[in-house]
Amino acid sequence: MVKKRVLTAALIVAGMASVAQAQILTNLLANGGFEDDGGTPGALGVTIPSGWGISGSGTGWVAHDTGYFVDAIAVKLWTSDSSIYQDVAVAEGLTYQADAQAIDQLNDPLVNRDVLIKVEWFDSGMGSLGVDEVGRVIGGTDASGAWKNLTAQLVSPAGAETARIIYQLVDTGADPRGAAYADEFSFGRVGSGKVGLRLFSIRNE
Repeated sequence: MVKKRVLTAALIVAGMASVAQAQILTNLLANGGFEDDGGTPGALGVTIPSGWGISGSGTGWVAHDTGYFVDAIAVKLWTSDSSIYQDVAVAEGLTYQADAQAIDQLNDPLVNRDVLIKVEWFDSGMGSLGVDEVGRVIGGTDASGAWKNLTAQLVSPAGAETARIIYQLVDTGADPRGAAYADEFSFGRVGSGKVGLRLFSIRNE
């Protein structure tokens, strides 16, 4: 599948350092594995995992479904009009790494629908600076019922003060269907300093 990238900016890169082998210094996300609430399953619109927010319909499930969690709990979605997110403070021009694990349901596989993990950047007034894609579970392409690690290293754009980590499903064709789970989210700095400034974001759609 070809990802469509809409270039809305240029990069100014100065003194870039290699971060290929770097580890996240500190996970900035609260409750990245969804266990902080005692591991109690329930409807997503009612049982909101601590530290996270819900956007859209709120349709989903805080789930303890055998084979579909890493430790005890994951978040299950089955519609593209619902997502969960968490905001963290960032600084411009630093390299951050986002990670998550996701899987579609073996007996309800994704068809014309993907899992999408992404990061949206905001300035001090919560004006959007753009979106970077972390990764996808691609319905009909990736192995169904198998966990996939989604990860990306991203440079925060100029003016960035907040990063929003988002988990959602996106419909990619006619008659989209299927359910998926995501778990073990992390987001944090890697490297030792600024690696460059993006005047604007490169947006993935």
